[in-house]
Amino acid sequence: MQWVFKIGNKKPSMDLAERLSYWTDCQLVDIRPSGFYPPHKNFCIIEDDKNYWDIRGSTDWKSTKPSVLELKKYLIVADGKGHYPWDAGYNEDAKPQRVRDYFLDYKSLLDSALIKQSDFEGIYDKSKSIIIPLDRDIAQLLGHENKDVRLVSDYSNIKGSIASGTYQIGTGGGAYYATWTLFEADIAAQLTGNLTGEGQSEETGISAGITFDTDTNTHLLKLTAESGAEHNGGAYGNGARINFGSYDSITFNETNDGDLDHAEISKLALDISGDGNIGISLADGGNAQALIAQRLLVKGAVNSNIGISAGGITNRKIYNCIVYGIGDGAGDSGIRPSPAWNKTGDWNIYNNTVVECYNNFLLADGSGFWEGAFNFKNNLAQADSGGSDYNDLGAGFGTHSKNISEDATSPDAAYQSKDVHTNSVFKNYAADDYRLDSNGDVTNLAIVDDGDDLSGMFTDDIEGQTRSTWYIGASEIVAAGGIDETNKLISIVSTLSGTDIQAYIDTEKLIEIVSTIQGADVQAYKELNKQILITSTISATDIQGFIESLLIGITATISGADLLSYNERNRTIPITATISVSDLQAYKDIVNILIAAAISKTDLQAYKDTGEIPISSVLTASDFQFYVDQGVISITCTLSETDSFPGSSAEVRMTFKLVPRVTDFTLSQRNIDFKVVERTKDFDILN
Repeated sequence: MQWVFKIGNKKPSMDLAERLSYWTDCQLVDIRPSGFYPPHKNFCIIEDDKNYWDIRGSTDWKSTKPSVLELKKYLIVADGKGHYPWDAGYNEDAKPQRVRDYFLDYKSLLDSALIKQSDFEGIYDKSKSIIIPLDRDIAQLLGHENKDVRLVSDYSNIKGSIASGTYQIGTGGGAYYATWTLFEADIAAQLTGNLTGEGQSEETGISAGITFDTDTNTHLLKLTAESGAEHNGGAYGNGARINFGSYDSITFNETNDGDLDHAEISKLALDISGDGNIGISLADGGNAQALIAQRLLVKGAVNSNIGISAGGITNRKIYNCIVYGIGDGAGDSGIRPSPAWNKTGDWNIYNNTVVECYNNFLLADGSGFWEGAFNFKNNLAQADSGGSDYNDLGAGFGTHSKNISEDATSPDAAYQSKDVHTNSVFKNYAADDYRLDSNGDVTNLAIVDDGDDLSGMFTDDIEGQTRSTWYIGASEIVAAGGIDETNKLISIVSTLSGTDIQAYIDTEKLIEIVSTIQGADVQAYKELNKQILITSTISATDIQGFIESLLIGITATISGADLLSYNERNRTIPITATISVSDLQAYKDIVNILIAAAISKTDLQAYKDTGEIPISSVLTASDFQFYVDQGVISITCTLSETDSFPGSSAEVRMTFKLVPRVTDFTLSQRNIDFKVVERTKDFDILN
């Protein structure tokens, strides 16, 4: 088991109260299993001989077994009476303002001869990544900030933090930090440039709450997914993901000095379905810019508390987020704004979709007082699980418009009592995919296709698609009413004219047409470089329209004259119809023709000028003579004991159902690739 400790102070200071509110040298950062994570030069890693999962007593990340909480207490700050969040009587307001309670005094380890001088110096050497083994109970070596004092060394106040740049988070190749916990613990007290943490396309866990506290100093602190690792906006399970344990949160909160005034968390998926979890808490910040939560996917459960919380900060923006399935009590909610006194910044809560939370939106402060502007628009709430879609405790929703509720609680009367999930507008409501579906219920889609244009604030949706018609909620249907650009099959069952078909020529999607179409209509596809499947009955004239298109699948019955229309094509044409020898002649200039029909010896003659022709019919040995001058031909056949094949310069691929063993079975064709597809008894092939 590995114990990970901080090296150096986030804010070097001799003032104890100020210093302890930041990460401090020797403080415990995380506890984790051995062998899975690489060492990291910015942290001291002490390893004992214990099995992490045996000590923890559970591999369930969200477990609250006593053994799990016993380990977790080392990573949690207790309140003034020593209570933890899972204890009765815990008081958050009585908790000391510090990062951790426990630390490991490196100088004490040196003086006790538990580590060597070289180990001690190596801890503070940022060019090294080392793991120090100890055969002791490390928990017994820990100090507590309330009662223990570190020994003084030359390194006691060393500075060790990152202040700018971009760093990958994850266990995949190239990641600089294995977890978001380590990334946060290494951030400087004041940024010198923009600082970005980028999650890789995997799920990482947090075993304790994370609080981002730094003076952004006019720069941007950003938590996001690296390019290509963004979730798709659907159900949780893809992209860069963070799995919470229990009583965890990701918090943005400035403490003693400086301004956390420009921070953003975006494009990440959070699984907060554990006891007491709060997904994102925008707690407190500065004045100049904003704390932003956008394009987040937050999955909860009845035992989690809040998806996104916005408290006593100044400027804050929450938009394009999907939050679902959170809570079972009065204070539980999907998105929870809490207005505060003496805060002059603006609040902007736009285009969020919140579903099946106890309260989907909870305006938590009943003071009825706003210093700054509160803008609340284009939000979509459905199916609260016991409270309200919009629960206002008295402060009011400020400037609001076009917020949909299933119950009668929306601040916008015209958008109350709109059930848009029973006759669903969502891609897969039952499977937690709350993106809008262009094939959803037409009446309900018209209700959500009515949002205010907020392009002065942002222009995308939760998937990163450019908003064009401004739907209500986090998901946009792009180019609604025209060409479907949602990467899905376009199925057309109506009778189309050439003009109608022309509208699809610039799309990049599979188009399936089951309507009856005419030659003029088909011609409109000539510029479309996509697969077109036609199941209607078509004439030779109609087929001509496809000569410049790509793959065409035809299941209709067609005559020889019709087949001639394909003679300018160089594409695969699957034909399952029954065809005659005269029809086959039409294929003489075609490449890659798959025929599943029964063909006679006479019919085979028609293939003499073709290329590769897979034939699955049953043929006799004499029929093979027709293939000797051809190129590569695949044939599935049954051979008799006396069958033999004349020599040929062409390669012939044959697949055999073999007969029982015979001793005089010979093949004179040397360059034949034999493949057994059915073996009834032992056999010999002499080649």
